[in-house]
Amino acid sequence: MCLSLAGLSLGGCAKSATLEGKPIPADRVAGIVAGRTTEAEIREWFGPPADVVVTNAGKVLTYQYRKGSAGLLSLPLLGIGGGTASGQMLIVTLDDRGRVVRHTFIGGPFQ
Repeated sequence: MCLSLAGLSLGGCAKSATLEGKPIPADRVAGIVAGRTTEAEIREWFGPPADVVVTNAGKVLTYQYRKGSAGLLSLPLLGIGGGTASGQMLIVTLDDRGRVVRHTFIGGPFQ
């Protein structure tokens, strides 16, 4: 839906896209094996993590991918415009030897 406000016509109803990170390949996630996969392999497969935190449970690597689009004039509180959003997150916990203890993958495959 395009709007005309006080003689100002907004034509075309363009959308803007936002991307953060890069897609996380689900087939690579399936190859992660607790006790065997190393931090070096994780970094080779997925690149540099978005965040690294050292906890009592071990080092935690976080990978994120977000994809979305919004209308040129988007005012969601008024029900105007709108958009879409989707994403993926991979959280990998490593032991003190740099091997995967566990991992969690949220989201799904992207084309």
